[in-house]
Amino acid sequence: MPLIKQYVANPELVELSREMLSKSSKTRREHPALAAITSSIDSELQLYMQTLGMARELFLDTFDTALGTLRLDLAMAMHEKNFTEVVNNDVCYTLAWSLDACVNKQTMDDTGVSDLQRFFDDVGTENAPYGDIALMMSSPYVRHLLARHILAILEEIAPNAEHSARQANLKQPKIMLAMGLSAHTLILDNDAAIPRTDNRVTRVFFPDILRSIKTAQARDRPSGASSLSSGDTRNKRLRLDQESPEMAVNGMEPTPVDQDILASSELARQVLYCFLLKRVDGMDLGMLNLWLPTLTQALPRLLELAADDELLRADS
Repeated sequence: MPLIKQYVANPELVELSREMLSKSSKTRREHPALAAITSSIDSELQLYMQTLGMARELFLDTFDTALGTLRLDLAMAMHEKNFTEVVNNDVCYTLAWSLDACVNKQTMDDTGVSDLQRFFDDVGTENAPYGDIALMMSSPYVRHLLARHILAILEEIAPNAEHSARQANLKQPKIMLAMGLSAHTLILDNDAAIPRTDNRVTRVFFPDILRSIKTAQARDRPSGASSLSSGDTRNKRLRLDQESPEMAVNGMEPTPVDQDILASSELARQVLYCFLLKRVDGMDLGMLNLWLPTLTQALPRLLELAADDELLRADS
């Protein structure tokens, strides 16, 4: 347990999880904090399983998502060391393999999605290790990957959302992200099942964010943009927002229901964060002015819910 706590508290690893750079996986795998844990396990299956159990136990106490990253990296470290017995007895190894490939590329392509779907098909629903799966999904690297993938699907279908067959492709990453966000419950509950997401996220929030995405895509292609450089295009949109931000996003305002959803759904917030980060990169002040107040207004309700959770934990 002390080695695991040192891993979680390591400032270098904490900073890496905030930066989400492509080199992060290699840096983590070679980090002394992880090497100390893998050396203590060596090729001993029993020690490996005990270490995973301690990671789950510490997660229940701390809610620290660095333990999700540790779960992923331990599985891959065992693979890299060719510890066959350990790998063959880790039911989440193929999940780790598929997620790791996506995290390294910082994107989920069709192959990655198919590999992940195959894992869930193979593991079934009866006696599925939902706690271990959810712990791995709770890693900030995996959560960010899944939220970006959901946003990428929304961006793809935005031009013709009502008729897009790609809508169905939102289901699997949405479930996986929900599992990562519900990891504590899934580890704690012996009869855990795949968590259900607030249906308002799909029914209300996604259509509203789709309208914003479609507008943002149009704003990324202002009149005459084909002859402009990327910087010029950004400056043109910046001038447009400074002159008339209301007209630029008129009729796109988030609703009070959106605010309520953002207050109660971390999944919705994760997708919105990814969208707004892209808008920051594009200097899209109009779209930022549209959504940031709604997100800010949702914070008091969000903090109230968090305080209620703390009280429940103290009573349990």
